[in-house]
Amino acid sequence: MNKKDVLEREARIYYDAYNEVLDHVARLSTEYGIGLVIRFDSQPIEPTDRNSVQAGVNRNVVFQRNLDLTPLVLERLNAAAPATTADRRNATGTTAPKSTGTKK
Repeated sequence: MNKKDVLEREARIYYDAYNEVLDHVARLSTEYGIGLVIRFDSQPIEPTDRNSVQAGVNRNVVFQRNLDLTPLVLERLNAAAPATTADRRNATGTTAPKSTGTKK
């Protein structure tokens, strides 16, 4: 496989993943009557880190009342994901490490 093929394959994986997220966001928005969803970075700005401050001040200004679809989207994405080998082992009764949840 040459570099172009690898890059095209990688682009396709990102494209498919992004469309899967969009699909879940659209369904949740319809289900909960949400008319607008904005991509938002809720990470706090680190005042002593120049790069963090620059990234923070370049964000869109968004005011909302604590409605964040991220956990719901992640829950649905995880539910739709194919089982891993560890999950299949768990289902058969053997011991496999359990996930502690998603990292925020």
